[in-house]
Amino acid sequence: MAYTKTAEILAKDLKSDLKNGLNETQVVLARKTFGKNEITPKKKKSFIKRLIEALSEPTLLILEFAWVVTLGVNLGKFLKNGEGDFLECIGILIAVILSATLTLIMEGRSQKAFELLGKVYDKISVKVIRDGKVKIVSKEEVVCGDLVILESGDKVVADGRIIESNRLKIDESTLTGESNRVEKFSNQIYRENTPIAERKNMVYSGTFVCEGNGKMIVTAVGDGAELGKIAVELNASKNGEAPLSQKLNGLGKIVTVIGGIASAIVFVLSVVRLAILKDLSFFTVQDAFLSAIVLIVAAVPEGLPATAAISLSLNVVKLAKSNALIKKLVAAETSGAVSIICSDKTGTLTQNQMKVESISFYRESQKDRLYKNALINSTATLKTENKEQKVFGSATEGALLIKSKESGYDYEKLRDKRLIGRVLPFDSNKK
Repeated sequence: MAYTKTAEILAKDLKSDLKNGLNETQVVLARKTFGKNEITPKKKKSFIKRLIEALSEPTLLILEFAWVVTLGVNLGKFLKNGEGDFLECIGILIAVILSATLTLIMEGRSQKAFELLGKVYDKISVKVIRDGKVKIVSKEEVVCGDLVILESGDKVVADGRIIESNRLKIDESTLTGESNRVEKFSNQIYRENTPIAERKNMVYSGTFVCEGNGKMIVTAVGDGAELGKIAVELNASKNGEAPLSQKLNGLGKIVTVIGGIASAIVFVLSVVRLAILKDLSFFTVQDAFLSAIVLIVAAVPEGLPATAAISLSLNVVKLAKSNALIKKLVAAETSGAVSIICSDKTGTLTQNQMKVESISFYRESQKDRLYKNALINSTATLKTENKEQKVFGSATEGALLIKSKESGYDYEKLRDKRLIGRVLPFDSNKK
């Protein structure tokens, strides 16, 4: 257990170094030993399995049963006297095929869109120390034993043991449900079986750095991380039913029961009537049985599943035009009841990008001091990706870096010459 050990012992166990981190050979070995920093995706259902699930809806099962019975009855009539109404059979079959096809198409499209969104929003870059140098890597490249730099605004991409902490506070609400920010310390050691919320020497994947800065040594990645364990359990669980699906299923069961009881009563009464009229024979009982089956077929609303599927499909298409994706077709009815959506604005309603439009100086001599202060006393970095400047760290500090770069200042050279006296993280009270 990482939280029960000192940082030095843990680094030794992970074959890492608390100052220089891992080298490239150790990174490859760690990836082979502990795995990639990826949560194993849920196994995709085959087309056959999805088709069987679509055809297994209770209302469709009734229609399928009705189709088999109707086909059998009309085949019997056709073979007996050359007369058979197969139009009803064709109508029921079309309703079943249409409903199943629409369900497969719309749910398939939504699933692909969700997978694409997952890939887009999963692109997170991380600052790590390897071979004694700070490198920016994607979250998938992070391995156990890596030294990760944590700064305000960062998302934690793996579980790790704190090795340096400067007023570091983490929002762990996504994992523990606790809304209060938790301050982290590097010198704490805890007993085994200490609850996650009380481990103040650890940070966990999926949480956020709210304040301060620090470093951690990665102790678990991917499925081995606490968030990964939760994801594995969620993938193993069955999907719940939407309200509309429950109502349709309930209606299907009620119709089946009532139709079955009514047809059984009709069949018994028909047999009694035949017995009274002394016309009881195998063929007359067979006709009475077929009439009872036809009654069940007549009770089933053949157009209901198709109508529901078409209505939901039209709503899904309409929602898709507004950039709202529906994963399950029946969920379109549930989403229609949503009136309020609670969302964090950063990266959702805004782009999480800041820009300095202009800077005014009382004296021109202040210009050099201001730029150097903004460049040296900050921790954000810039990286060029696809000919576009990207900020890693504080958006405010990044905006000042870009403006300073446009004015001819090289923040990397200036930072290399600096001597750190004391680090005071941003505080909203001190500003």
